[in-house]
Amino acid sequence: MANHCEPSVLGWVGRMAALVGVVLALPVLVARAQIPAPLPLSPNDALAPHPDSARVYSLAARFSPGQQAAIGVQALSPTGAQIVGPLELNIFHLQDQVYHGVSDPVTLRPDTPTTVEFRWTPPQTDFTGYLAVVSVGGRVIGSTGIDISSSSLGYPRYGYLSNFAPDQTPSVVGPILQRLGQDYHLNMFQFYDWFWRHEALIQRDNGNVVPSWRDLFGRTNSVDVLHNLIDTVHGYNALAMAYVMIYAAREGYAERWPISPSWGMFEQPNAVGQVSLDFSSSTPGTMLFLFDPGNHGWQDWMSSQYVDAIKTFNFDGVHVDQLGQRQGVLRADGSRIDLPHAFASFLEAADARLSANDRQRAACTFNLVDGTVNGWAVPEVAGSTACDFLYSEIWYKTNTYDDLRRYVEQLRSIGGHRPVVLAAYAQYGQGAGPVYEAEGSTTLTGGAGIANNVPGFTGLGFIDSMDHPGDSITWTIGLSEASAEALVFRYSNASGRTVHGRVYVNGNAVGDIQFPSLADWSAWTASPHISAQLPAGTNKVTLSIAEETGGAIFVDNMRLDQFDENAVRLELAAIFASGATPIFIGDDQQSLANEYYPDRSKAIPPPLKRAVRDDLSFISAYETLLFPPEVVSLGTGTSSLVAMSGQKLIDTGSNGIWVVPRRIGPYDTLHLVNLVTLDDLWRNAKVGAPPVQTNIKLRYYVDATIAGIYVASPDLNFGQATQLPYTSGQDGRGRYVEFTVPRLVYWDMVYLRRSG
Repeated sequence: MANHCEPSVLGWVGRMAALVGVVLALPVLVARAQIPAPLPLSPNDALAPHPDSARVYSLAARFSPGQQAAIGVQALSPTGAQIVGPLELNIFHLQDQVYHGVSDPVTLRPDTPTTVEFRWTPPQTDFTGYLAVVSVGGRVIGSTGIDISSSSLGYPRYGYLSNFAPDQTPSVVGPILQRLGQDYHLNMFQFYDWFWRHEALIQRDNGNVVPSWRDLFGRTNSVDVLHNLIDTVHGYNALAMAYVMIYAAREGYAERWPISPSWGMFEQPNAVGQVSLDFSSSTPGTMLFLFDPGNHGWQDWMSSQYVDAIKTFNFDGVHVDQLGQRQGVLRADGSRIDLPHAFASFLEAADARLSANDRQRAACTFNLVDGTVNGWAVPEVAGSTACDFLYSEIWYKTNTYDDLRRYVEQLRSIGGHRPVVLAAYAQYGQGAGPVYEAEGSTTLTGGAGIANNVPGFTGLGFIDSMDHPGDSITWTIGLSEASAEALVFRYSNASGRTVHGRVYVNGNAVGDIQFPSLADWSAWTASPHISAQLPAGTNKVTLSIAEETGGAIFVDNMRLDQFDENAVRLELAAIFASGATPIFIGDDQQSLANEYYPDRSKAIPPPLKRAVRDDLSFISAYETLLFPPEVVSLGTGTSSLVAMSGQKLIDTGSNGIWVVPRRIGPYDTLHLVNLVTLDDLWRNAKVGAPPVQTNIKLRYYVDATIAGIYVASPDLNFGQATQLPYTSGQDGRGRYVEFTVPRLVYWDMVYLRRSG
């Protein structure tokens, strides 16, 4: 493994001792940092300060031990009237305050944010999180997590970037990365499909890198944009990971490069039928041919490509992907390829090559596709010495929250307690978000009319006679705040012709859309999506027939296709509680609807953006309880925890409070995830939010003296830990402590400090 940082060398005792030894030496508030200027936010921005709070943010995704940390504040008056006075900054490690600072007097207005920056030199303790809490006049107005780590590889918070088009100028990408690095604390970015060809990552002309190239799907990737993005990522103390494929080459590879077809992966003996995938439907003539990852010639060729990418663009490592399970594939000589072992062999060879080139830029990870307990290639890859963290795409063998927990625990166990990142696509293939019926509050033009004579529609009917240019439907949509949306239309078309539509928002064309013909008029289906920015207030969204094709469509409804807030918040809680992190947010605050990262078929509604921001801030602040390699599972929660106030506690299943118990050093952590009235399928959209649970009286059986009990949550109290009163006792099961958790919204973390 390329051990650029190895968290396990800093044991819990050493971390705590180092912390105690330097707390008293903390410096006072100092001048403004030489860091990118604060990001101006409009009142309609999802992350703008609200009247009762402030935007508090860490100016970098992480800071190294001893490096001065910078905390920014954009604040409105929390009272609605102008306030003149200082802001206070209090910094906590878990429940202990380690710093207090006061700004010069500032003026907080109710309409225009005031920006203030604090500076703080943290303790030398590596891989430690802190919570920075800002208040004015004794009233807390915001908080943010601060990650003090010498490397992002200790606690990865993974994001992604997928747009490298020439129009992604510094003025465009600067604010994008500022949000992702400061508000979402992302300390590592996957550069998805940045390259030219799978087997020749960088296009050159007479040895010179060309200004841009087109990828497999015809997108243009700009070299200048790549350089700028990587430099900007580094400016936030984050890592840039180059996405690559482990075993693929484009059509014509043998004629272009010294790559032997004999290195390939074949379907039949005697090198017959090299395994391939045809992408001609997307880009005519494009193919991918697959190779044996265990072949030394192929390993040497691709490792040299990885090194070239790192040298040319200053990437920090590679994110290696695959295309899923393949059984019965052969080498050219007819022998069977054991792909799981071949993966491990390739990764170990690539890891060694990257480390020999530059140990500081030799990070790697590999996608364990269809991740599940004892899944395909899991023991071979996770058990190998290659790569710095484990990454896995979750499909349909890991469906419940507890499935996620068990899989994460297995990966951590057989992977030497390396960090785990999951790609778990919420609401995969499902429609979610508000639906606006076509026959409802709409305006029709041309021949469009309301009908109900074809079964399968929703609501009271649908719109028919959409068959000539100018026929249109206009929906009126009111939004309380601006939002980037994915517009999806439910339609039917059995005319035998593709119908071309055009979508307008408030009179401005935002894109064209096609409605292919279907088998029957009752075969309703969802259209492709159209991305559009909708401002706050009243919006007019129009779907119009764009040109004469001889075809016709029925339109049933329009959906603002969004990620379900309740499902995503619970999914993230389950992943964090299990000791892993997700790859969820990236680009310009988009998220992953499926495995093709540029796809924007689902939008993140503004409240969910704020919840994700709060979650990522929280895990940065409490990372020392969540992610270190020393964290161990305590088995099932209900074996040692009883709800004395009547709530149902569950280890698996639904309709209860799911309990995940873990331990690190002197702390037992009890993660409580609110599944009351809800199913336990993490992927599914939920029917409403879980009912808030209050005054949960718990009895915890523990064979140790307890020195303190605390509860912290991203959902409450700006993430600050609250000490809970408790009593001790003993019964036939043994010694216990009793305490009451005041409130559970989505996820609470109770932690108990054992003494002795």
